[in-house]
Amino acid sequence: MGLGGGILGAIIGGILGGPWGMAIGGGIGYILGGSSPSRHTPEDFRKRSELALALLFRSLGKLAKADGRVSQEEANFVRELMTSMRLPTETRNKMREEFNRGRDSAEEFISIVRQLNTELTGNCTPEQVKYDIVNIYCALAAVDRNISAAEKRMLQEAGTILNAADAVETFFRYSSSSSGSTYGRSRPHSHGEYSLEESFRILGLSTAASSDEVKKAWRQKVKEYHPDRMQGSGMSAEVIDKAKEEIQKINKAYETICKAKGW
Repeated sequence: MGLGGGILGAIIGGILGGPWGMAIGGGIGYILGGSSPSRHTPEDFRKRSELALALLFRSLGKLAKADGRVSQEEANFVRELMTSMRLPTETRNKMREEFNRGRDSAEEFISIVRQLNTELTGNCTPEQVKYDIVNIYCALAAVDRNISAAEKRMLQEAGTILNAADAVETFFRYSSSSSGSTYGRSRPHSHGEYSLEESFRILGLSTAASSDEVKKAWRQKVKEYHPDRMQGSGMSAEVIDKAKEEIQKINKAYETICKAKGW
């Protein structure tokens, strides 16, 4: 039961703008359905995985409540995250309870994340999963367009504990280039304003990519964000609209690269 990089990318990409969502992979699906390492029994692995998932949603509840209330945007984000994970109804209900538990408890965010890290490490979870989780924390904090000092501190704590501090640093460096005081949203572009470097980044490529690599990446991104695929996955109209915006960015980036390279 994977998370689905394309769908999650549409959700987070729509929140953070630009290539941010494209950087989020499906690694967190390992928590839900990865293979048990040889030094663990399947039952041990299952129990650790279930606890890790519960701790993830508990920590999301604590982070969402950092500024004193859970906004509608934050609640919607968590709901869409559950949908993108394709959680069974029973599991979804449990995770909703864990989110509320984190929101309402006196337990500190840093304590929950430490427990989460222990379970992930105990299950020999790939480091990419920890990066994905930190990026999800950043996306949740940015969804209401206002990151409080408490949220910033919590993101930095999570980055340190999960050995993904550079992901948090990149997030704030990226957000600092936005206009105004908004975090995580890149400055709106009109058609034709993408630089060559930005265009390669939107496609998830280095500037040294070949013509074939660019074409392959462009086709894959369009496939991931195609509205028909989103509708088939049960995504909301808002997420589908954001996916359409991403396709426009992807197409414009591809056109910019082809024109600049003479392909």
